[in-house]
Amino acid sequence: MLTITIRVDFTNLEKWKTTGYICSNSYKYLRKDGWYLIVTDKAFNGIAMIEKIDIEKEFYEKKIQEKL
Repeated sequence: MLTITIRVDFTNLEKWKTTGYICSNSYKYLRKDGWYLIVTDKAFNGIAMIEKIDIEKEFYEKKIQEKL
């Protein structure tokens, strides 16, 4: 059994604040930032998992368990 725990922390984000909106010439409207979790092997031969993650708090944590 393989167990992976991934944690993403916003170290400079105060507890009562949230992430902001992005500003770009490509987006003419307000857009929230977006994050994706991509798990692959060392040689990049295949993708094991892709997941869009929503960070609502000051951190995001995901536990993945796979049978080998």
